[in-house]
Parts: sequence; structure tokens; C-alpha cells
Amino acid sequence: MRKSFALLLALPLLLPASPGLAQHDHHGTAAPSGASQPAAVTGTGTVRKVDAAKRLVTLDHAPIPALGWPAMVMDFKVAAAVDLTAIATGQPVEFTLDGTQTITALRPKR
Repeated sequence: MRKSFALLLALPLLLPASPGLAQHDHHGTAAPSGASQPAAVTGTGTVRKVDAAKRLVTLDHAPIPALGWPAMVMDFKVAAAVDLTAIATGQPVEFTLDGTQTITALRPKR
């Protein structure tokens, strides 16, 4: 019985790490292990909420193929250089994310 228990405890150490296991970022989305994130990615969406004090924007965004993300609603941190007074709730926007998935550019969609 003791040998079986010891084997169960050691099993995670004996199994090789799978490269397909997911790692979760601060937005709760998954990316494959070892997958590198592009330096800058663009997307489009609609503003659902702006929290200027916390530098957060909630976007209902279209799929972002470069990240493997489907369309969804999520919060994004916004860089200090981005003017949040230029956008309003309900407005369609284009945005750029950096490698940490922080919005570095946010502009009304034309």
C-alpha cells in the first residue's frame, strides 16, 4: 500500500510536461505553453465601459486571430498615454494591444 501511495505522489514528476497545456493570462484566456505573443496586435470592438480612474476599458471585441481569441467581452488595461476622453460607451473602436495585452492605442472606428 505504501509503494502505491508513493507512486501516486511521484507520478506528476515522472510524466513529461505537455507542450499543449494551457497557460492563463490576466484576462482569463488561454494560450498554448511556449507560444509567443506578437509584439503588437490590432482589433476592433465596441466600448461597453470606461473606468478612467483605474485605466480600464471593457470592450465587446471581434475575434482576434493573431491571439487565437474568439469574439468576447473583456476588460483591458489601458496605457497612460491613451486619451480615454476620446471614446464613449457604445462607440465602435479600433485598438492596439502590446505583448502584455495592454491597450496602447484606442481610436474611434471609421
